[in-house]
Amino acid sequence: MIKYEEKQIPARTEKIYVDTECDFCGQSVHAHLGNYDVDDVTIVSNYGKQFPGKTYLQNISVDMCGSCFRAKMLPWLTEHMLKGRTPLVEGEKD
Repeated sequence: MIKYEEKQIPARTEKIYVDTECDFCGQSVHAHLGNYDVDDVTIVSNYGKQFPGKTYLQNISVDMCGSCFRAKMLPWLTEHMLKGRTPLVEGEKD
C-alpha cells in the first residue's frame, strides 16, 4: 500500500526568466515577433583561460533587438569594419 502525507512547504521565491530588453532602446527583444518569427541577435565576447578540465572564462554580452541591430549596429559595421560593402544577407544573392 502506498501512503501519502500532506506536508506544509514554506513559500519560496524563485528567479524565473520573463523577458530580455534591448540595451539600446529598452524595448522587449521579442515584442514585435509573431508566433513563427525569428529576429535573434547575439553579440558575445568570451575571454580568459581554458585548460583541460577547468575553464576560467568571462564574457561580455549585449542584448539587442533586431531593429536596433539593423538601424544602429549594421550601418556602423558597414562604415567602419566592412569598408562600405554591404554584408550578404542569408538567402539573398550577390
